[in-house]
Amino acid sequence: MTNQRRRFTKRQKIDLYLASGGLCEICQQPLPPVFHADHIKPYSKGGITDVINGQATCPKCNLRKGDKEMRDFKNTFSLPDNFEARTWQSEFFDSYIRKCISGRDSNFLLEACPAAGK
Repeated sequence: MTNQRRRFTKRQKIDLYLASGGLCEICQQPLPPVFHADHIKPYSKGGITDVINGQATCPKCNLRKGDKEMRDFKNTFSLPDNFEARTWQSEFFDSYIRKCISGRDSNFLLEACPAAGK
C-alpha cells in the first residue's frame, strides 16, 4: 500500500462533506457538526485513505457499518434475488432501510392503495 496514513486530513473531510451535500452517505440525514470520514473499502482490508475511497457519514452509521465494505453492508438489507419490485416498492424499501440503518426511533408507515400492485 502506498498510502500508510489511516485518518483523512481536515481538507479531505471538508471535500467529503461538500461531496455529500452535508448529508450522511448512508442514512441521508443531515450530518452533525462532528461527523466521520469513512473508508468505503475499509483501511483494515487494504482501502486507501483518499477521497475516492471516502464518504461522509454520521457517527451512528459509521459505527454500525464497522469494517464492512459498503456493498457488503448494504447487502445485509436487501430484497430477495427473485423479487421484482415495482418503482414505489423500491423507493419505499430504500427509505425504510435508511431509517433502519440510522437507528432513529420512529414509526414507519407504508400505505398502498387498492390496485397498487401489492
